[in-house]
Amino acid sequence: MNIDGRWEGVYVHAKGPKAYHPFTIGGDQYAISAELRVQGGRVTGTMTDEERVFEVTLPQMMERDRDTMSPNTAHGYAEFSAAHPEALLTIEYPAQSDLSGRLEGDRLTFVKEYRGTLQQTFNLGRDKRTQPVQTVSMSTVHYSGVVINEALIEGTWVIRKTGPLGRWLPPTDSGQFRLRRNPVPDL
Repeated sequence: MNIDGRWEGVYVHAKGPKAYHPFTIGGDQYAISAELRVQGGRVTGTMTDEERVFEVTLPQMMERDRDTMSPNTAHGYAEFSAAHPEALLTIEYPAQSDLSGRLEGDRLTFVKEYRGTLQQTFNLGRDKRTQPVQTVSMSTVHYSGVVINEALIEGTWVIRKTGPLGRWLPPTDSGQFRLRRNPVPDL
């Protein structure tokens, strides 16, 4: 099966509101494009995330992470939010990523590794002061899909990290993707 070439598509997060992209999204589609090459079953290529800057308020962050926050972290968020009620966290992903994986029959698996780091900055409200928060190494995204035909690939993606003993931790995010050789499809 020939999947060499340019693909356009979308990804969707499994849950959450669109404004809270860096953590989870609920059904909103985000455009991606990929350039794929296959040689001897080995897949290489690049992917571009078309939307890569997202904003979130502290109450949105607290709502999303409430069950996993330590009491100290929750207290810190609450104090910061009270001192800066208009604070907005802007998160910017790298645009480009590298792909590597395998094509076995109609099964396509690959990992996506972002080029660069995630940038996070707080806008502290009316005075428009910005404060860099942190630069974070990006997680690897694991894709698994089926090549429906030479014009359509569909599947799922998951972000997983390894724990201290090298074992997989539970996924931190997941969703679906679709790639076509033609205009971007709806999921």
